[in-house]
This record gives sequence, C-alpha cells and structure tokens, in this order.
Amino acid sequence: MHYTRASCWLIAVDTDTHPCVFALGDTPLTIGRAPESTVIVPVATVSRRHLRIKCDGERVVVHDAQSANGTFINGRRITAPHPLDDEDLISLGADGPLFQFLARHWLCGGRRDEG
Repeated sequence: MHYTRASCWLIAVDTDTHPCVFALGDTPLTIGRAPESTVIVPVATVSRRHLRIKCDGERVVVHDAQSANGTFINGRRITAPHPLDDEDLISLGADGPLFQFLARHWLCGGRRDEG
C-alpha cells in the first residue's frame, strides 16, 4: 500500500513509552534509549540507537540501526530496510517494546485504501 506522510502514525503499545502516538512526516523518526532519540524507550534491551523510520517516497520504511537485539516486524527479524504495511507490529528485540504502524483513516474508523 502507498500512504501519504500525513496519514501515517506509530502507536506505542507499551505504556512505558511517552508520548505514545507519533505522526510520521518528513523528518525520520528515531527510536532508542539515547536522549537524542525522537522516541526514548528506557528499557535495557533496547539499543541507544535501535531503529529509524522514514518516509521513502510513498512508502514508510523501517531501518534497523545495527541494534544488539534486532528489530522485528510481525515477529520476523529484519536484516535490511523494510517497508511497513497498515497494522504491522514493530518489536524492539524478540520480546521487547512493541509499536504498531497505522494509517490515519484506519484510526478514524474509515475505509482502508487498497490502491
């Protein structure tokens, strides 16, 4: 699927992550323990710079930042940049903090665009 940047959101499923809703835009979103991360996750199994999410044209792509415990999409470890689909689950490590990628129209209860 292709999404407009304004319609893409990352939702923190775990309550230790604040804020818990992130709009994806032109600036890449970084997740990790480091204070300079866009999303700071204060969990020992999360790397200082764990992953980066950026809009690449009409796709939203996850890049693992050579994290120690890996980045998983829907339970599978990624080893290369990975495009996200609506409702994908992103885990920091096999059993680590969990995020979900959603499109705005899905959050609002509207019909998903399959085009």
